[in-house]
Amino acid sequence: GLVLVGKTAGMLHQLNQWIQKRELGKFYLTLVEGRLTGEGTISGKLVRKEKSNRTVVLSGGDAAASAGKAAETRYRVLQTGKTHTLVEAELISGRTHQIRSHFQSIGHPLAGDIKYGGRPLDGVKHQLLHAWRITLPDSREFRAPLPELLRRTMAKVGLSLP
Repeated sequence: GLVLVGKTAGMLHQLNQWIQKRELGKFYLTLVEGRLTGEGTISGKLVRKEKSNRTVVLSGGDAAASAGKAAETRYRVLQTGKTHTLVEAELISGRTHQIRSHFQSIGHPLAGDIKYGGRPLDGVKHQLLHAWRITLPDSREFRAPLPELLRRTMAKVGLSLP
């Protein structure tokens, strides 16, 4: 997937400014379990559980909610199949395991992500998550091609990138 690198100190500073001001669009492709439709926003406070090395979404009535960090993920369904859905997820905040924990919290864990409630899919036992698109404030956009494993797995469940 895509990785941002500042080749000069000035560019690194500019990238950091865009990230802090949330002017940089960071989009991921993922395959989730179940049938999800439309688009939406998943919000909630996240807290890191050190013993299990997992991040969990706290419910509004959770006494520990004050300790959590606010997180927001926007999503847009690209294609829905019989058993899985291809989703573009946009990070509004950037927390550890945010996409994984957010989709688990709405009952649609990432395909293959056994750590966050997903089931193995065709031998894949890790999340199918790909940093595929970045948009800059000046409207320039950069895309990374899909990894072969993601493309092959999508095909097995009857999905493809539109």
